[in-house]
Amino acid sequence: MILRQELLTDAANAKCQSILGTEYLSSVATWADEVKHEAAWKWSGKLHYINTPDWACNFNYMRDCSDAECVAGAITNYTSILAGGKADTNLTQEALKFLIHFAGDIHQPLHVAFDSDEGGNTEKGLYIPLNNTGTLHGIWDYDIIQQKEQEFDNNWINYARYLLKNIDENDANVWAKCKTQQDPSCPNEWGNETAPLACKYSYVDVDGSIIKTGFSLGNDYYNRSLPIVEEQLQRGGVRLAATLNHLFDHKSQTSKRVSF
Repeated sequence: MILRQELLTDAANAKCQSILGTEYLSSVATWADEVKHEAAWKWSGKLHYINTPDWACNFNYMRDCSDAECVAGAITNYTSILAGGKADTNLTQEALKFLIHFAGDIHQPLHVAFDSDEGGNTEKGLYIPLNNTGTLHGIWDYDIIQQKEQEFDNNWINYARYLLKNIDENDANVWAKCKTQQDPSCPNEWGNETAPLACKYSYVDVDGSIIKTGFSLGNDYYNRSLPIVEEQLQRGGVRLAATLNHLFDHKSQTSKRVSF
């Protein structure tokens, strides 16, 4: 996810800082991933993704998240908590931290992907550019990003600034709005936008073959996948900022401050 503070209004940024205290939005972005491995937070693991039927290539809330225990349901829940403004300090802080993380997860194609392989987590092989043996899911979560970061001295902040600078303003203003509602937070739309990307790009090699365990993916796969990864990072950042501006700055318009 790109630098969120750069896309927030002053009022929204101040409110976020008042909730987080000494922490920053960028510094808590991985909190939800860190705590899900702790016994007290294991319940949150299922909130990071959406499992869809194989090759359905869409997201249907009633089919895929009927118990609301998926990333789309989590975004709706934590946005509601923040909008209500009545939760105690700890729950409010947790809601913001979860929202920050999940707004990124729902834009990662393999977080809205096949049930049978757990979003590419059981497909294992070699990512040649980094000489890394791991999962297909991990390539999209980490490897492609880390490979690109090498151009920025492996500095994530510099890479994030590059992503921010290269957001097209017209695209950003479209991304910051929902098609079916005035509220800029519409995780059902986002999930249904992300799912086809997994089918078209994540699970299919450049030669058209389906990627399965034992894969060996190289720079041609990276070059095709990188623009998708980067645009999804940008979309997630813009949409999170629009949501937080809507929640915490009632004088703002959802498209405001997406300026460059």
